[in-house]
Amino acid sequence: MVLLMSGILLVAMITNAYMQFRDEVSTMEQVLKVRAQSLGQMLSSVSIDALIDYDVSKLNKYIQDVTSQAQVVHAVIVDTQGESLTTYLDLNDFYIQNTLGTLNDVDSALIVSELEKIAELVSYKVPVMYQDVMLARAIVVLDNSEYVAASVAKFQEKVLSTLLIGLFVGMGIYFVFRRYILRPIMSLSLI
Repeated sequence: MVLLMSGILLVAMITNAYMQFRDEVSTMEQVLKVRAQSLGQMLSSVSIDALIDYDVSKLNKYIQDVTSQAQVVHAVIVDTQGESLTTYLDLNDFYIQNTLGTLNDVDSALIVSELEKIAELVSYKVPVMYQDVMLARAIVVLDNSEYVAASVAKFQEKVLSTLLIGLFVGMGIYFVFRRYILRPIMSLSLI
């Protein structure tokens, strides 16, 4: 009976920890999405003049500025047919290095499609509009592995603390049950 109560308590507490973990991951993904969208919007708004003038060096500079930020793996501006208009690559990035090792072509749009296959990476596309006409799309690829690792570590910490609390409460219930219920029953049975 005591073990059953302790087990139910542990299951409830671990389920609660898992629900909090899921909520936390969802919130972090939303934060990442908002960040990627704001980076894409910023890239979209500053790129209009360079796109109209077809100034590739300016576009590459904008891409370099965006990819220098934390968690940004890659950014690219593609035309309406999906062809890359920018050529900047952060060759120091781990994911870029691995992707370049598997591809024969160094096209940024192709690199994005390969990066989208990696589970730790999330990509977001934002249209570059000028007078209600789509000129291009800005694509930003972000690394969410830090968020996931932090969430997993926090979940493991919660499960461990839940197990310790459950063990402590279970032992307390056992000793109280034994002292105040079983001991008087056993003393009555000896009479």
